[in-house]
Amino acid sequence: GISGGRFWLVMERCRSSLKVWRTEHMPASPSDRDFVLYLQIFSKVLEGVQALHDQGIAHFDLKCDNVFIRDRE
Repeated sequence: GISGGRFWLVMERCRSSLKVWRTEHMPASPSDRDFVLYLQIFSKVLEGVQALHDQGIAHFDLKCDNVFIRDRE
């Protein structure tokens, strides 16, 4: 919204960013199972970007810091 001449963006509070998750969970030697998980995450990121594009929105700063992870619950 806009208030007092300033733009405000309210977002859901998420557990972590993809960057934080990567630094905490990526093993030094990933297994095949790890690669499957990474591909699943990548697929979800692509689905999110597609959803934005379907709404005519372009994300100009896509990086792991800007991909947020919700709790599973």
